[in-house]
Amino acid sequence: METRANYALVGMFTLAVLGAAFGFVWWFSGLGGGNDRRDVRIVFSGSVTGLTPGSNVLFNGLRVGEVRSIQLFPDDPRSIFAVINIAGTTPVREDTRARIEAQGLAGVVAIQLIGGQRAAPPLTAKEGQLLPTIVAERSEVQDLLETVRNVATRTNDLFERLGKLVDDNDKSVANTLRNVERFSNALG
Repeated sequence: METRANYALVGMFTLAVLGAAFGFVWWFSGLGGGNDRRDVRIVFSGSVTGLTPGSNVLFNGLRVGEVRSIQLFPDDPRSIFAVINIAGTTPVREDTRARIEAQGLAGVVAIQLIGGQRAAPPLTAKEGQLLPTIVAERSEVQDLLETVRNVATRTNDLFERLGKLVDDNDKSVANTLRNVERFSNALG
């Protein structure tokens, strides 16, 4: 009789652990209800390097959601849009701004939503749009990368011009060096 009780106890414990695991997954995935969320589309012009589905969405530094998808506009290859899923309580207004920001030195990228005026109306989908849309501003990362590219291009141009100057005047430079050597020998 005692062995049957042990089997029943082990079986009940196994079912309880499986039920708890299922409940945790259900709660963590947001299927458990009470999960007021909404989608917003963010339009970027230029590169979104490092942004991936699952990247964080921050509102004034506080995590409020994640990136669901990233796609190219079929009409304009320079434009990219991301669909973000944010908490329904996030106060996204018509004048809310968005940009890409790097978090820390690891290169992790997130979308930063920057507040708006309290009196501004809530962000809603315009006529002809499926989702409310925010046009992103250029990020500091994009500005920094563009500045680095410009400095590298200018430095490369300078070295090319300097090399051309030396190549064009190599005889004059050689004569000048010989004259300096003669002058130094004469002083000696």
